[in-house]
Amino acid sequence: MYKLFSVRRVGAVAVGVILTVAAGCAPVKPSSGYSAQQRAAREAPATSLAELIYLEMQAVHLEPPASDQILGTRIVEALAARLDPDRLYLLESDLQAAASTASQWPSRYRANDLESPRELIRRLHRRVKARAALAIDMLSTESLFESVTVPVVPADRAWAASMAELESRWKAVLQQQVASSAELGLDRRTTVDVWLSSYGKLPQEMLAEHPVDSCMDCMHALVAAYDSASTYYPQHGVNFQLGLVGVGLTLRLVGDRTEIVNIAPAGPASRETGLRQGDIILAVGESDTQLQTVLGWSLDKTVELIRGKAGSTVFLKVIRLKKEAPAEVSLIALRREEVPLQEAAVSGSLIESIRDGRSRRVGVVRVPSFYFDYRAHRRGDANPASSARDLGRVLADLKGQGAEAIVLDMRGNGGGSLKEAVDLTAWFMAPETVVFMQGRDDRTQPMTPDAQAVVYNQPLVILLNRNSASGTELFAAALRDRGRAVLVGEGTWGSGLVRYPHQLANRPHTGISQPGELYITVARLYRVDGEGIQLTGLKPDLLLPSDLPLMRKPDPLALPAKSIAVAPPPTMGLKPSAFATLQDLHAARLAAAGPDSDDTDSFWLEQAVEVAVDLAMLGKDESR
Repeated sequence: MYKLFSVRRVGAVAVGVILTVAAGCAPVKPSSGYSAQQRAAREAPATSLAELIYLEMQAVHLEPPASDQILGTRIVEALAARLDPDRLYLLESDLQAAASTASQWPSRYRANDLESPRELIRRLHRRVKARAALAIDMLSTESLFESVTVPVVPADRAWAASMAELESRWKAVLQQQVASSAELGLDRRTTVDVWLSSYGKLPQEMLAEHPVDSCMDCMHALVAAYDSASTYYPQHGVNFQLGLVGVGLTLRLVGDRTEIVNIAPAGPASRETGLRQGDIILAVGESDTQLQTVLGWSLDKTVELIRGKAGSTVFLKVIRLKKEAPAEVSLIALRREEVPLQEAAVSGSLIESIRDGRSRRVGVVRVPSFYFDYRAHRRGDANPASSARDLGRVLADLKGQGAEAIVLDMRGNGGGSLKEAVDLTAWFMAPETVVFMQGRDDRTQPMTPDAQAVVYNQPLVILLNRNSASGTELFAAALRDRGRAVLVGEGTWGSGLVRYPHQLANRPHTGISQPGELYITVARLYRVDGEGIQLTGLKPDLLLPSDLPLMRKPDPLALPAKSIAVAPPPTMGLKPSAFATLQDLHAARLAAAGPDSDDTDSFWLEQAVEVAVDLAMLGKDESR
């Protein structure tokens, strides 16, 4: 789970960006439009929110389930995954009981009968209370603090078969939490206080997050049953995004810890704070003497504590774990503010690397997202903010300064405007098909950038990580598949879908106030060789080491990977012998650097720059 709570200013409106790494690249919409059957389905009036969402999903979604039995089964799976993602509360028998009536769930939803899903929510709350009571009791025992081997929990473990198995899981989690607290340097008294407070609040917090009388969990499960990338935003959630003010961090929850995933360029957290990807946030407060420990907190709650009034200060206590050295604990003050789009834009710098006694100039370009100011464009502004336009300007500047190669740093770029991602390729090669899009009608639509002069035709390296997704994957794949770039880093996320926003208020309904918005998966995206990136992602040409664990769990509700038959692109790029040389040089540098680095971010960038220098030295004679 990820939450990005920096704020970007688009036109005159401050818009908080919620990064959904499984999302596609709105606002591109398949060109085929709606069929007569789809139009008829969209014109049918709805009498409840559930029916309204159902009709819209059936009419628009890329691959709607073929029967109520399939849809109902997937609703049960989606609700269980939403309520109990770690499989700590619901039993296998609970799910079997729900599945036995799954074929009736869609019709019950359409009739606004939500009793079946609410029964699962009630069971959840009963088990949460039992778990909290068990943990509070265990925190007073000596045996909890004895040295024990904490079992490793598999990401895909089965649902528990009995209450005894659930209680065993609760005990194992508490043991992990106590061990984690010791690893972070907390003494026994503090550890007990932290977890007594956390478990004491757990039942009430769970009730607030999953209220029995609310229909929101039921609606989210209905949408996720079509595929896990499709999303429902209630109206209050849509409006709430307009007021987010934070510090420019992307966070995720890893067990009981809140971890920094990415730092927004030019945001408050990027300004010589010393914060790095992988740092763990221990506590948050309005002053350095009033810090609230956030171990065991939900991500939403931690983010809420970090947010605040623009111009105010928030203090973060963070810890950096090291393999063979004591952990480093720091207290950092950050000023909350908006992160204007132009400050989070494409930026470049020139780096000099000495090789064989000669200085080599490499341009490093940071591309944080594929942005385009559609509001300014609709107002008629001649030059709305555009990642493609900004990249062209930065490349021309670096070329003028004598850059012999370019590194595009696209780590953490989760996508954005698909058209921008497509247009960016034209700065590096003549306009060619970059991606194929295929919608519900199975028609394959090639996407090609607007014609423009190539700005940079010298060696190109693209630096990627596991949080590079969607448009970034397609952009990098297009340049790699056409032999124009070498990819360095680690495997990417694997997001090959297009989602499109649908305002539910725009379709017929009866008496439903502010029904909210759907982001519906409407198409798949394919590389120029016909291969999909959904779930599989991209594998780099040259791998870089990472100590971060892979956090993506198996997702049975995700649309599977597919491929299409297209004419393969011509074979280009480095000759095999030159590529082998490149691999050997890269491997030798990694071996010489050793297994550990104090700053993984900087180490990765340094290695990417060295690969760029290798390419510059190999020269065009080694290209096909």
